[in-house]
Amino acid sequence: MHSCTRRGLDHKTAIVAVDLTRAPAARGPRLALSVDCEDVSTTDVRRLQRTYGRSRLVELAAVAIAGLAVYHGCGLEIRNVALEGSGPDYLVDPDECHFEVSGRSRASDLAAAWDTRWDRLVAHGYGEFGVCVAEFETLSVRLGFQLR
Repeated sequence: MHSCTRRGLDHKTAIVAVDLTRAPAARGPRLALSVDCEDVSTTDVRRLQRTYGRSRLVELAAVAIAGLAVYHGCGLEIRNVALEGSGPDYLVDPDECHFEVSGRSRASDLAAAWDTRWDRLVAHGYGEFGVCVAEFETLSVRLGFQLR
């Protein structure tokens, strides 16, 4: 059984709550993503669990959720992977804005993870950037941008 059914969610659908902070083109402060897991096979999930450790699986899920949140919440797309060692993980259109993604498995880590990433990007002088932290205990996400 994969995460949607393990959580006891009906119809293999996960509802992910996204808090939008200074998000461009956002229609409001919150977004609810309905993620359909129906076509995800148990065999594929088990294969991924054997291949990757828990922390890597959390990060992969965070990237997927971040992509959905950026697109549906802001009308933007993750366009590229940032250079290794540059700090942020990805580049978001339209001007290849730096974008950092983090996944957490515990609800208590969400605020601290957000603050750490946001503060680090401010301290390193990134003029424009975005941060997305996804937490999978309560299926909560915080997405925000600092734009000029």
